[in-house]
Amino acid sequence: MAVIMVTGATGMLGRQLVQNLRQSGNDVRILTTNINKKDEKGAAFLWNVRDHFVQQGALDGVDVIIHLAGSNIGKKRWTAKNRQNIIESRSESADLLRETLEKGGHKIRHFISISATGYYPDPGSKMYTESDLPGEGFLSKVCMEWEKAALRFENPNTKVAIIRMAPVFSATAGLLPTISMTKGIRILPVLGSGKNIWAWIHIQDAVNIFQFILDHHLSGIYNANAPQITSQKEVLHAISGNQWIWHAPVPEFLLKLFLGERSALPLTNQKVSSEKLQKLGFIYQFPEINSAISNLFHAK
Repeated sequence: MAVIMVTGATGMLGRQLVQNLRQSGNDVRILTTNINKKDEKGAAFLWNVRDHFVQQGALDGVDVIIHLAGSNIGKKRWTAKNRQNIIESRSESADLLRETLEKGGHKIRHFISISATGYYPDPGSKMYTESDLPGEGFLSKVCMEWEKAALRFENPNTKVAIIRMAPVFSATAGLLPTISMTKGIRILPVLGSGKNIWAWIHIQDAVNIFQFILDHHLSGIYNANAPQITSQKEVLHAISGNQWIWHAPVPEFLLKLFLGERSALPLTNQKVSSEKLQKLGFIYQFPEINSAISNLFHAK
């Protein structure tokens, strides 16, 4: 059993991760910015990155930190102010944790940080592995700063693992409910050409990867995405199932008009390798899109 502190624990991925970690017998605490977000186990502590504040005692006895915190990258337009907040909510929050540990004389054995497949160039014609160089766009910059902050935890006593997570498919939040909300009236939107490759991962596999890295005391960088190379249109066909549904085209220029630079999120075109984790023995429960979508819609 480990004493684990999770940041970003009230988000879609964080909630399920905390639940699974506790079911595995771990003592899990969470850091939250909102005192009204109660933790069912009463193990919630306050923090505020802007005020450089972490509640006293929050990190006492902690063995592992899992860092998921970061402002929603798709919620607001990427103005200069919001760009800065997107980066700082990830990197400065990690720095605050590290400084708090150092001031308190605490030592942890494992720091596990989420990053994103947005690290890689887009569009890309090759299959990206963990050793490939980053892209040059804003998403790549976010990931680079995120990962630099995580690597500052590395020392002889602390292993650092970074998980480059693909967009997580869940029945309750994120991209999947958004694009499938018009399924009931037999319409699904095709964003741009629909031919672009989407890296993706089922939420249960995403959670299991954190558990796998924790259980095997792994360090280094790992891609977390389903092994199947899947186009946007293939995702839409999986959502449609056996029903006749009109795949309504939404031109790229309209996406750019309404979303601005955030249109890079649905228009992303990346092939990302999952081989590194698989070679270490990780087995995906949902390696291909049809089984993943079937499970998630049934889960509703």
